[in-house]
Order: sequence, then C-alpha cells, then structure tokens
Amino acid sequence: MAAWSGDARESEGDRQEREHFWRVVNAFRYYRAYALERVRRAERELRALPPAHRRLLRDAALPGHLQCVRARVEHNQELLHDIILGTAEHMFENKRYRPLALEAEPTPATAFDMDKLKSTLKQLVRDWSSEGQGERDSCYRPILNAIQTYLGAASGHSGSSIKSNGNSCCDGHSSNGSNNSDGCHQNHRHQQQQENEQQQLNEQQQLNEQQQLNEQQQQNEQQQNNHKQQQQQRSPRVLVPGSGLGRLAWEIARLGYSCQGNEFSLFMLFTSHYILNRCHEVDSVRLYPWVLQFSNTRRAWDRVRPVLVPDVDPSALPPGADFSMSAGDFLEVYSLDMDVWDCVATCFFLDTAHNVIAYIELIWKVLKPGGVWINMGPLLYHFENMVGESSLELSYDQIRQVIVQVGFVFEEENECVHATYTENERSMLRYIYDCVFFVVRKPALKSECS
Repeated sequence: MAAWSGDARESEGDRQEREHFWRVVNAFRYYRAYALERVRRAERELRALPPAHRRLLRDAALPGHLQCVRARVEHNQELLHDIILGTAEHMFENKRYRPLALEAEPTPATAFDMDKLKSTLKQLVRDWSSEGQGERDSCYRPILNAIQTYLGAASGHSGSSIKSNGNSCCDGHSSNGSNNSDGCHQNHRHQQQQENEQQQLNEQQQLNEQQQLNEQQQQNEQQQNNHKQQQQQRSPRVLVPGSGLGRLAWEIARLGYSCQGNEFSLFMLFTSHYILNRCHEVDSVRLYPWVLQFSNTRRAWDRVRPVLVPDVDPSALPPGADFSMSAGDFLEVYSLDMDVWDCVATCFFLDTAHNVIAYIELIWKVLKPGGVWINMGPLLYHFENMVGESSLELSYDQIRQVIVQVGFVFEEENECVHATYTENERSMLRYIYDCVFFVVRKPALKSECS
C-alpha cells in the first residue's frame, strides 16, 4: 500500500511514486488553464492587428470561432475530470491514495506533461474511435493475423448463450365453487378457506420459481467459471508490453486468447481504465482532440470537430474471456517470469526503452520455448536528447543482430510497413513511418539455436 504524504514509514521509492501520481493528476486538472491561455494568445494577436486587417477577417468570424474553441476546451476538461474522479483513486489493487480534492486550484504543469496529456486525447482517437480504424488496421492487423497464424485459433471460444427460465406463472386452477341452479350460495367460511389456500399456493409457487431462478443463475455462473478456467488452460497466453489504451490487447482477448496488457504511463493507465471499465455504450463519449492544433488546419471546423468513443462496447468480450491490464515498468513487472508466455506482441514499443537490449533479453526470458515475439513499429527513441535520461539508440540492423545472438529465429520480416501514429486525418501535415514488422521464435529445443 502506497503511504500517504506525511507517513514516516514512506520509502523514497513510495514518495517518488506518490509525487508522480499527483503530478499526472494535476496535469489532467490543469488542461483548462493551459488550453485557455493558448486561446487568449490567439485573441491578443487578433486584437493587435491593424483595423484594416481585422476588417478583412470579419467574414471569417474568427472571434466567434475562438469562442467555439473555448467551449470545446471546457468540454475536454469535463471529460478529463471524469476520468480521474472515477479512476485515479481506485484503479490500483495494491495502492491507496487520498481522495481527490478538486476544489483546490491545480498548479501549472510542465510542458512535457501537457504534451503527454494532449497525446493521450489523440490516442483515444487511434485506439477507440471509428476514425482510427484505418490506423489500427495498418498497425494492429498484421500482429493479429500473425498471432492467429503462429498460435492457431484460440480453443474453447464458443459464445454459448445463457438460457432464461421461461416457465409460465399461470396455473389452470378453476374455482371449486359451483352455482346451483336454485341460486344457493356456498358457505362463506368455506370460500375464505379456499382463498387462503389459493394464496398459500401462489406464495409457494413464487418461492419455487425464485428458487429455480436462483439455481439456474448459480448454474450459469458455474458454467461461465468452468468455461473461463477451461479457456485459460487451453488458450495461448499473449503479453502486450506498452499496451497504451489497451485496444490491441482487447482485440487479442476478443479472438479468444488469454491476454494481458502492460503499461507504464499513468496518462495511459488512467484513460484506459476509464474506457475499459466505465464506457459500455458505443460512441457515448465526445471529445475534441484537435482543438489546440492551430497549424496545418485546412478548415476552421476541422479544429473543433468532435470525435466519438468508444466505437465498440469494451465490456462485450466473449464469455470466459481472459483479459487484464498490469501497471508498471515492463522490466520490473515481468522480471521474475520465465517461460510463461506463448507470445509477446509489441507495437510501437521498442523505441520506448532506455536500453533496447534489456527489452530483448526479457522478452526471450518470458517466452516459452517455441513461443513467438511479434513486433511492429519504428525506432523513434523516446529518451534521445532528453536531459538526465540514458538512451541507447541502435539502428535496426544492430537490433536484428542482437535478436539473433540472443537466440531467436526469424520467421517473418518486413522492413517497410507504412503506418501512422495518432494522425489527424484532416491535417495538412502527416508523418508516415516505415515500420519494421517481424516474427521471431524462441526455439523449442536448444539444438535449434545453433
């Protein structure tokens, strides 16, 4: 349990972890102030124009557009508040933090943290919107296809429906009283007794039906538990380090594989927890990810247009699906795993390393003999030129040599797979990566390594 501020037992590591947690929470809360300052700067530039230039912009309705930008910023802030309010305090099973106090004003966040936050909003488009489908197809589809090719179809992946108890509550009881042709009526006491007996029968019938319903529900739950246990025993296990907002790992689980995503960034973890656990209706969340993108905009509306997420119901996984997310540094969380995963799938992940060789060695360690590592991504090293951070920048041919020397055998390789990352499809500027895609295998027998 992470200690609260002021706890004398708090270790240095816990203190740093707590400070980082609250720094990220503060960045989520600081979005409005940060974004509105950018809007005010645009308004100042507009007021500073010569009158003749302002008249030329009259038909462009620029002041009204900036008011629209303000409204979009406010909406984004409401969403970000919603994410941290229902997520940050409760998402970690082994951590406890004090309740969020949103009445206090946030402190100015660093430009680095605000860039991370803006990137997280764009990541929602990539992973959980219909607009991001093309990007997911180029990045995730090759990995999903390779998993099915090399691991085979996930077994025990049938979607049996739960049968409802459709017993009718109607009984064909007829009245025991008969009307004599001479108009004689039955004894009132006998009639009351019949009504009491009928009421007792109805109550007993309701109890029986409720008992049957409870038994049926218990049977269904037991069947689901058995199905899940069987699936976990049969289905290959796939690990997705650097899983971001979780869509790739979710898609793997939807195919019937046992899948765990791993992510280090709290920006991603807060948001993925919100999407995966609190969003159950398609297109139920509206956001404006491009509202602060003032350059390379073809139409003013493109900047303030909404994007809806999620494009699927994240809770709609097959019965018995085994899907989980772990938080923490890949090198630390899985350091004790050995020969336990059938597949490691990495997408835009290798270049997040301080030392990519450490990643390669751990992937080898966690894979079962005969397991496969599937990779897709560029080499835009995250820590290059970052002050105070170590960074080993290897070329792909150097990385390939390390992969082979560690013991992997190449099954597939393509050094030029075009892909984008959190692209604004209406922007005048696009970055296209020539990604490397490969599938390598950890040999089942040591003799195969030679």
